[in-house]
Amino acid sequence: MISIIVPVYNVAPYLGQCLDSLIGQTYRDLEIICVNDGSVDESPAILAEYAERDERIQIISRSNAGVSASRNEALNVAKGEWLMFVDSDDWIDTDTCRQALDAALTYQADLVMWAYVREFPNRSLPKYYVSELKIWDNTISALQRRMVGPVGDELSAPDTLDAWGTIWGKLYSRKYIDRPDPIRFVDTASIGSAEDVLFNIEYTGRIRKAVYLPEAWYHYRRGILFYP
Repeated sequence: MISIIVPVYNVAPYLGQCLDSLIGQTYRDLEIICVNDGSVDESPAILAEYAERDERIQIISRSNAGVSASRNEALNVAKGEWLMFVDSDDWIDTDTCRQALDAALTYQADLVMWAYVREFPNRSLPKYYVSELKIWDNTISALQRRMVGPVGDELSAPDTLDAWGTIWGKLYSRKYIDRPDPIRFVDTASIGSAEDVLFNIEYTGRIRKAVYLPEAWYHYRRGILFYP
């Protein structure tokens, strides 16, 4: 099973598109954990409607505490062998889960990463971190170091400086998140917007192998900020 974690905060205009992309996945063995983080718009009603339609959707409601707390609460209850994070104003291609899991099994990888599409109001622009398949095998420290910060030739592409550190656009093996001690997100009030980078640095310090696929399956909506 893949557990998909979706923090939700005041995203009513976009939430339906996100959830449609998840329940419509060709890979069906999913649990979709939506954490309503104190939304004051129509997001809770939309979540309830979708949960009625699809029993794989699990709703957790809480007082507003931020995106890190929401993800952490979902991690505490997730049952999947694999984990994926999707922001509630974004969406993924219909075959994303199947292809990501196939890649994990084919390459015996503990982390699968892929590219994304920047979705602006009037255009869509794919963003590829690199243009070819890339595998870190016994060189995982190089990927971990890249997440800390680029050096040398890596600085030649400033538009991809933070690309590797996003929490979305990745498939994680839960056993490395849970053992030996659980990895959790640091509150953004303490670390700013780099909570996903820190999570990935910790995670890559535990795994054996990672693979990047030059496929733009994740759709990242630009120019929208929901969390205060």
